[in-house]
Amino acid sequence: MNKIEWVENLRVIATITVIMLHVAGPGVVSLGSVSMLDWNIANFFDGLARFCVPVFIMITGSFILNKDYGLEDFFKNKLSKIIIPFLIFSFIYTINGYGIKNLIKNYDLEEFSQFALQNLIYGSSYHLWYIYMLIGLYIITPIIRVYVKNASKSNLEYFLVAWLVFVTIDGYTLNEYLPNFKISIFSEYTGYFILGYYLSKYPLNSPKMGWLLFITGSLLTIGGTYYFSVKQNQFHEMFYNYNTLNVILQSIGIYTILFNSTIKNKALSKLRDIISKNSFNIYLVHILILTKIAPLNLTWNYINPFVGIVTTTLVCLFISTMVSMALKQIPVINRYL
Repeated sequence: MNKIEWVENLRVIATITVIMLHVAGPGVVSLGSVSMLDWNIANFFDGLARFCVPVFIMITGSFILNKDYGLEDFFKNKLSKIIIPFLIFSFIYTINGYGIKNLIKNYDLEEFSQFALQNLIYGSSYHLWYIYMLIGLYIITPIIRVYVKNASKSNLEYFLVAWLVFVTIDGYTLNEYLPNFKISIFSEYTGYFILGYYLSKYPLNSPKMGWLLFITGSLLTIGGTYYFSVKQNQFHEMFYNYNTLNVILQSIGIYTILFNSTIKNKALSKLRDIISKNSFNIYLVHILILTKIAPLNLTWNYINPFVGIVTTTLVCLFISTMVSMALKQIPVINRYL
């Protein structure tokens, strides 16, 4: 069994579910203006997919932290592969936000420059927060790598337990009842980074345990969101927070389920490889695609929420993959995508 294969399987699942999450999102925030049945379906799909971003981080950690890189090599060959595609797509989103017609007919260099700068600083699309966070993780990777390389299994477990405790306190807003220790390294995404590395070295090797963790985390996510949202008569997003115990359980669960997984069907395996190879570009472009297909009524409630979420997710995945493959054929751009 090739270790790369299960990572690719995991990456494809994360890629599909991050699209599904953004397709279902508008339905979840529509509590009160849609039927409870429709809202519950949206909550089911969105809640089921919360592991997507954490799993992306875990995959990165399992790769990056398992290898030694010189600082120059790391920043030149690794960080640049994140930053350059990010800049390319940030420019695309900036042009889209500014408006092509406005750019051509009412072109104002100063106005456009200010608009572009603001987009670069604050993000030209809401989903690009992940790239800013990822760049931050990459910047501190050489430091984290020294730690994980020299840490014992028990020391890594100590870190992960401490992280789990602090994200639970912070994620469920329990910190107002406790002293503020200001240990931010334990309340953000560094834990997922190291968790991916840890599970690649010390896997649970128990699909049954994986399913137990995933189902438990999913039920807590979907059920907790339902309970508090209905109670407050408005969408309550606490259980959707990536840094919560329920999402951590989901993420460990799906990681464990797919660890050592393989696909024997050649056609399915080839499709997996295509999506995996284009996954980063798919993530970057999929929000733009969703905005372009929305006027065609391809949204979360197309026909009904179940059909709409599944159909829109698959259509967006297909178009995003085609766009990525097309961009890779452009001579200058293909060097960086």
